[in-house]
Amino acid sequence: MMSNKTYYIIIIISLILMTFSCTPSRVIRPLAAKEIQVGASFGGPIINFAGAKIPVPFTSLYAAYGLDSSRSIFGGVHTTAAAAGVAQIDIGLTQSLWRKKGWGLSASPVFNFMYGYKSFRFYPQLDMNVYKEYGVKKHFVYFSLSNWFVPYAKRAHEVKQPTNYIPNLVLGNTFNRPKMSYNLELRWLAPFNNNQKVVPDFNGIAKQGSLGFYIGVTKRF
Repeated sequence: MMSNKTYYIIIIISLILMTFSCTPSRVIRPLAAKEIQVGASFGGPIINFAGAKIPVPFTSLYAAYGLDSSRSIFGGVHTTAAAAGVAQIDIGLTQSLWRKKGWGLSASPVFNFMYGYKSFRFYPQLDMNVYKEYGVKKHFVYFSLSNWFVPYAKRAHEVKQPTNYIPNLVLGNTFNRPKMSYNLELRWLAPFNNNQKVVPDFNGIAKQGSLGFYIGVTKRF
């Protein structure tokens, strides 16, 4: 019988190789000009494990820099993926498209790179974000449509890729302190994919995709 440890490793590897984004949002609201931000995140798709529903403990680190008040660049490394033998990084930019009275609209093109098990993969991504600031500390709540593109005909192990476009729906909130921020984010990953065909079991809505939960902390300089 497979041990819990072996099963857990299989879960990690299989999720890493799934073609939907398992990383929370990096930058929703552009930073101030020349501002630096470093952050860490924890969480992932909610799965059934040992009789409980838990988010997969994916971890990642990232840094961001404000080119000006309307545009920021960022890059991240996926530490759990690295521990499982997959080198995964993301590089992107967040551009403000519109701001007025605490409301904002931004776009984040992202390039995702993965290398592991003698295979290199590249996945472009485009996130469209709407946010609303509130309170004297300008906390903000946001909604995003994260668009994940798959430029391959096959997945790992020569499995046919069923779709080349996978959306993710995102709802989050960022709590700001003078130099620190704390983030909670809920995602509905791959909402048009039937999760009954996926191992391990995902917990989505009406057997579609998976809900994901993430927490994050950032430091600004």
